[in-house]
Amino acid sequence: MLDDARLIRREVDRCRTILGRMRIDIGEDVSHRGVIEINELESHLRESLGDGNLPRLNVIHSGEVSSVRAPPRALEQSLLVLLRNAFDASPPDGAVTLEIGRRNGHVRFVVRDNGSGMSASLLRRAGEPFFTTKEPGRGMGLGLFLVRLVAQQCGATFSIDSTVGVGTVCTLELPDPIANNQNGN
Repeated sequence: MLDDARLIRREVDRCRTILGRMRIDIGEDVSHRGVIEINELESHLRESLGDGNLPRLNVIHSGEVSSVRAPPRALEQSLLVLLRNAFDASPPDGAVTLEIGRRNGHVRFVVRDNGSGMSASLLRRAGEPFFTTKEPGRGMGLGLFLVRLVAQQCGATFSIDSTVGVGTVCTLELPDPIANNQNGN
């Protein structure tokens, strides 16, 4: 029992550390919004993903968006969560697509995988804190929760669409004040 208690204590401490780091990395950063160059963001994402997944990453950048106003670290971390989840869900040789574009006064980031998809019951729970479909030790179930939190705090929208046997599409849409000013909105 003493060994079990020590293990539980270590895991609680690990969770506390991870949550504290996420709060600092994402939560406190949300108040600071800056102009982020899309090319720089893409470069940071590629560096963070590492060489193993880069050949599988397909980025489609419409070219109509050169920058976005958002909390830099929070946006980058949110997109990394979505990309890493997509790589985890896809077969080892499966491609993951990141689409960047503009629609209806929003900058859209769409991450598509060709994994097994999620059932309606799993999809309803996606984003709940500590809910994960990953094997033990491979995830804590906080990634999508934090993406939803960042979206809420930024006035953005986040949605997940998934079809069993086809894959999952995650969409993060941020208000684009640049486009809205140009359109007179």
